[in-house]
Amino acid sequence: MSSEKNISWFQKLAVTTVLAVLFLIFVGGLVRASGAGLGCPDWPKCWGLWLPPSGVEAIDASQYDVAQFNATKMWIEYVNRLIGVAIGFLVLATAIAAGFLAKQKPWVFTGAFLSLLLVLVQAWLGGEVVKSGLTPGVITLHMILAVIILCLLLTVTYVANDKALACEVDAGPLFRLRWLVILLFGVSIAQLVLGSQVRESLEMMAKVSHPIPREERLEEVGFVDHLHRSLSWLVLILAAALWWFAGREQVENTARLPFWILLSVVFQVVVGISLAYGGLPPAAQVLHLIGAVVLLSLQYLFLLQLFLRMRSSQASAILQPA
Repeated sequence: MSSEKNISWFQKLAVTTVLAVLFLIFVGGLVRASGAGLGCPDWPKCWGLWLPPSGVEAIDASQYDVAQFNATKMWIEYVNRLIGVAIGFLVLATAIAAGFLAKQKPWVFTGAFLSLLLVLVQAWLGGEVVKSGLTPGVITLHMILAVIILCLLLTVTYVANDKALACEVDAGPLFRLRWLVILLFGVSIAQLVLGSQVRESLEMMAKVSHPIPREERLEEVGFVDHLHRSLSWLVLILAAALWWFAGREQVENTARLPFWILLSVVFQVVVGISLAYGGLPPAAQVLHLIGAVVLLSLQYLFLLQLFLRMRSSQASAILQPA
């Protein structure tokens, strides 16, 4: 098989893996929104069994509180685990495929191998999330690690694309854009962490013996929620500025991503408003989570595009005769 065909085949596999990781994050959002995170109270087994029990009678009552058994939540969590295992094998396949490109594209192999290592860490951390009883902080770390894995896989996919790297443009406008993208990406990461902490606070309120009505819980979160809401407007301003500057600079093939970034931010703000004033509907919670991850992915992809094109442009300038 030719080198070009190898790369084309690898890219298809890498893109599939990226989409699969996004889908897993979406499913994880469904698990949290449905309150099924402890549908299986242990890990890697479920109620002490490798296959979910058919009913309460199949559970060892001396080891587990059968009063907490909920078949629907159990199956939601178990399917989430099965999907996670399947995607783990996809990441493994991507790392193996990257091995065939190691000499030609060492960074692709390095990124794919690191992704595989982090997936193993993520699997272990997922078990710790369950064992800790969904302890606040551990869930946030679990989400951040998922985003890191996604960014690594995006890097692997993009760097494998020779056509994307071969595009030579003037580096000047790109230098002017990169700091704005870095600032936007940093604030968006902070928003993800704050949003996860808000979500953790809401889940803790739901666990108390006399839970606060769902529509009143945000008011009790306090400073973290207020900061999260305030920063959302900063993200919107930065995204609008990025879109405007990218259009003004008219750098080849750089205006499309800023538009989608701005559109994603607007979507996030609208969904956030529906959460704040609509009584925290579960569907909106899932949309808000996956929207945040897609937004970060678009920003990271644009940042990656800028840095690689700047490097390509600088290398081209060095090679040109005086």
